[in-house]
This record gives sequence, structure tokens and C-alpha cells, in this order.
Amino acid sequence: MRTVVIDFSRFGNAKEAHAYLKDTLSFPEYYGANLDALHDVLTEIAEDTEILTAASGAEFAEGFLKVLRDASNENRHLKVRRKPRNRRDGRRHG
Repeated sequence: MRTVVIDFSRFGNAKEAHAYLKDTLSFPEYYGANLDALHDVLTEIAEDTEILTAASGAEFAEGFLKVLRDASNENRHLKVRRKPRNRRDGRRHG
């Protein structure tokens, strides 16, 4: 299974997120870099793929997250879930 992590806080805008997804998931050259095109290519994925999403306050991230969830409901090869947060070691030092 291919696993991809998407941390939307790494991107300054939606254009950067689309470019990352296109490169990381090997989208075709004709990928339109918009949410409708994203949905189309995600529902065509034929290799088992897991996308882990990291929480983000970026305004554009909500649209991406909705498309990711919708596409995963339509494509049995695509799983989308939240990336587990890193937990700090609870031991006290000193």
C-alpha cells in the first residue's frame, strides 16, 4: 500500500497543495489543479493508497479534506484518515 502524508500547514495556498499532490501521487499531465479535477483523479486511483492528513488552520484545506473524504467513499483503493499527532514523552526531566 502506498502511503502519502499531506500536512496542509506546509502550503501557503491551494496552488502549492495541488502541485504537491500532483507530484506525490503521480497525477497525469492533464490534471486541472482544482477540486473537481482532484476528485476525478482520486476516484481513478487503482493502487491501494492511504492518505494521512495533518490538521491545519489553512482556509483552503477544508475543501481539500472534503474532496479527499468524498473520493475515499467512492474508491475502494483509497483510504483517508487523520495523521496521528506526535505525543510528547510524559516523563518529567530534572
